[in-house]
Amino acid sequence: MIALFYSNFAARYNLVTHLTKPFQTFATLSQFSLEGAWLYCLTFALVFALYGLAYRFGARRLRHPRAAALILGLSALAHAALLQMYPLDATDVYDYIIRARMTAVYGMNPLRDVPRQLPNDPFYRFVGWKDVPSAYGGAWELIAALTTRLAGDDMIANVLAFKSLAALGSLIGALGVYSALMHSAPRRAIGGMYLFALNPLLIYMTAGRAHNDSLMIACIAWSLAFLARRQHIASLLSLLFGALIKFIPLMLIPVVAIVAWRQLRPAARLRVFALSALLGAALCYAAYAPFWFGVETLRAERRAAMYSGSLPTVVRQLIAPALDGKNAETWLIATPNTNALLANSTLLLFAICYSAALWQVVRGSAPSAQALRSITYILFAYLLIAALWFMAWYALWLLPAAALLPRSPLQKAALWFTYLVTWQGLLYNYVTLRPGAWLPIPWRDLLPVLSYMPPIWLMLGGHWWRQAKVRRQAKD
Repeated sequence: MIALFYSNFAARYNLVTHLTKPFQTFATLSQFSLEGAWLYCLTFALVFALYGLAYRFGARRLRHPRAAALILGLSALAHAALLQMYPLDATDVYDYIIRARMTAVYGMNPLRDVPRQLPNDPFYRFVGWKDVPSAYGGAWELIAALTTRLAGDDMIANVLAFKSLAALGSLIGALGVYSALMHSAPRRAIGGMYLFALNPLLIYMTAGRAHNDSLMIACIAWSLAFLARRQHIASLLSLLFGALIKFIPLMLIPVVAIVAWRQLRPAARLRVFALSALLGAALCYAAYAPFWFGVETLRAERRAAMYSGSLPTVVRQLIAPALDGKNAETWLIATPNTNALLANSTLLLFAICYSAALWQVVRGSAPSAQALRSITYILFAYLLIAALWFMAWYALWLLPAAALLPRSPLQKAALWFTYLVTWQGLLYNYVTLRPGAWLPIPWRDLLPVLSYMPPIWLMLGGHWWRQAKVRRQAKD
């Protein structure tokens, strides 16, 4: 895996060689050659095949504690190999840097100010979202400001610093998975850590493309580790800290709260929830105090207007002409009637799935085990239904819970998802959004979405059907 990542990505698309080129993808740097497409496809097919085979025939049987150090070391080496890769198909790292510089260098507020105000900054021409404030939480902006302050003004130092930060998040998350399993299922601890630490998508998206989701994922992993030890306050605060990086863990806090309620004696509940609320308020204050300018600090107005790579995107492109006129643009420009319908209907569907997942935790006989399944269901529901803007690295949100699950169709679906989403970049870059030859709507998003959404729907549908069949047979 390390050799494939280094030779086909890091060496081929070297950061130093292409450092001064903004908005590059593996397709543009390959000049849309067939060789570039084949190398991309074959690399991911091979590394995921190695990942699966090694788990099936070796990693899941390992028990010796030194194996954990070996897996963590191999993961660190794989991440190190991709630190040298240009951040392909992603401007996020440059968005992180310029907003961090707003805080650390210019004394501005990245949650209110926008990069357009800094046209002379050396990173400005690399920034993708020039007219919007940061979409992340206060904790992330503080971490990012510290990172760029340490990196200084040098471009390569900043990019490597944020790549290293994302890679560190992956390794911290791997330790969280190992810690959780050592307490709840020691025989699966090495195998679960392996599934997380050497997942090829995790390595590629963190060390390769510097996505800060790894830090949020690490918080989820450690929350589950604390929950396995019945350290409920630490579990809740870990999720809250993750939400102060990116909001996703907010959806999981009620799951942990229900488990805590069920596991605690009545006398302990008040203490745990009161202390969690007090410490959580202090954490929020510390994260947002430098950036607060009123309730608008927490705004999320972009949700209903951003569409790409999701099933709602395809639906939007099909129905927008009927609801917003024949000439309605359905790429990124607002189509108000369609957007409102889809934002509300997807939110309603997600709320139904979310409520059902919470109810399973409420009535399940083993709340901790059910919590893992419910967390996986919630994240799947969000990604498959409610995420209007879907990017390939979002599949990594499933990884902490999936690595902790015993072998099951649900775990299998989550891990397969991390491979299937790698087709998103290939199909968008080489087929549907090829310069000068964009496919007509709805094919622009339909072809990529078909490569990763329907297979997961089928896998999950088969899983639920088998579960229903087992319940029917039990009743008979």
